[in-house]
Amino acid sequence: MLLGDNSRTVSSAVSAKLAEINKTLPQGITADPVYDRTVLVDKTIATVQKNLLEGAILVMAVLLLMLGNVRAALITAMVIPLSMLMLMTRHGRDQGKRQPDEPGCPGLRPDRGWRGDHRR
Repeated sequence: MLLGDNSRTVSSAVSAKLAEINKTLPQGITADPVYDRTVLVDKTIATVQKNLLEGAILVMAVLLLMLGNVRAALITAMVIPLSMLMLMTRHGRDQGKRQPDEPGCPGLRPDRGWRGDHRR
């Protein structure tokens, strides 16, 4: 498996290829997988899903307890995964581009403050 490959896809492709190979082998000889990661990957995904659900419920309970308002707790709880999703989809796009102190880059500039403020 190569770095960055989907282990579920690779595991199912290996199983399919092994089934093809078994058809071509002589009678009485079989090629059996020594270590099948499919079960491990499926159990790991199920554990992560369970932990995320429990974490979301715990966050909702703490927000409800601290804020004392169901609507405010729901809004706040919905913002957390949305902000993480936006962060993850934005990640990697700006790598290798201009830094905030370079001309033409939006954001704060150490010499003049906000980019659009040229009155100094």
